[in-house]
Amino acid sequence: MLGFMYFVAVMCVELALLQVIVISSVLSYESLSYSSYTLGKYSYPHWANVTGWLVAASSMIAVPLVAVYQIITLPGHPKQVRHALSFQYISVLESLML
Repeated sequence: MLGFMYFVAVMCVELALLQVIVISSVLSYESLSYSSYTLGKYSYPHWANVTGWLVAASSMIAVPLVAVYQIITLPGHPKQVRHALSFQYISVLESLML
């Protein structure tokens, strides 16, 4: 039972929470600024904000890119590949729980 709950938590709840966090941060985006008593309010330049988003996106884009690469390079029909990859993921989760 614990294995199933762990699987549900990783596959459903965690992914949903991460999507909510990323989407809400994109929708409620404000330019980064810094307020100081002695210096006043300083707004960072546009290139600094873009650089920050690119650094954040570089770690998030790796997961879908690897998934697409795995689906393209494995032989067989895409449904068979997805089924094989899901069983590999389940076996990794089971080995981590031991």
